[in-house]
Amino acid sequence: MIQDANQILYTPIDSNPVPEYDINKLLSWVKEHSLTQDIKNRKDASKNELISKVYPWHIIYPKYNMSWNFDFDKEFPEIANFFNDAFKLKKDEINTVTMLPIKSEFSGTGFWHNDHDTYGLRMYLENQEPGEFLLIKPTVEPYLKVMDTKWDSNYNITGIPLQDITHSAKLKNSRQVFYLNNKRAVHAVQVPQPDKLRIAVIVSPIKTYSITHRLNSLICDSARKFTEHSIYWQPPTF
Repeated sequence: MIQDANQILYTPIDSNPVPEYDINKLLSWVKEHSLTQDIKNRKDASKNELISKVYPWHIIYPKYNMSWNFDFDKEFPEIANFFNDAFKLKKDEINTVTMLPIKSEFSGTGFWHNDHDTYGLRMYLENQEPGEFLLIKPTVEPYLKVMDTKWDSNYNITGIPLQDITHSAKLKNSRQVFYLNNKRAVHAVQVPQPDKLRIAVIVSPIKTYSITHRLNSLICDSARKFTEHSIYWQPPTF
């Protein structure tokens, strides 16, 4: 029985459904504020010239460093509360929320990468691509921490040995909470057709033993429940 979330590369999370919200209002909020946000020293791959052409997302921070931006919690209280409820987190346990609406003109496969958040907590507020939306490659080594991702001029990962296998994540619902392993896998967004609405969210809690223990149990229990959707890390076979 899997008891370590590091062994799981992807699984839907057993949570309440994403609440109903005004999607047009949310898209207007993103458009209004995404160009005016001022987050110092933020990690934003879209600003990396090497990969900017294959970066599929816009990026905005509804919450950063424990503070809500642009009154997001007042404009969308049902979503703001759900960021906590989805992962059974308390009000003061989320440090940052990163929202990633996909670029409407983007199509194809984005660059391979791993995100640098610790816990890999994700959700789609909307995903209109029911097919191959997310590709995953496992690492060769069973890393216990997030490895630094670098790329060559052809957008290939360097410095992290990867297995010669590609998994395709399965979407359970168009609005879905899920876990994505950043320690033992890299991933790439798959967009077969442009103009398919997709809004991804990264939820980044503060780092405490209590949170780590609770989230590990939630992720493992979810993977056991959603066996048809879960993807596991396994050592390479030669």
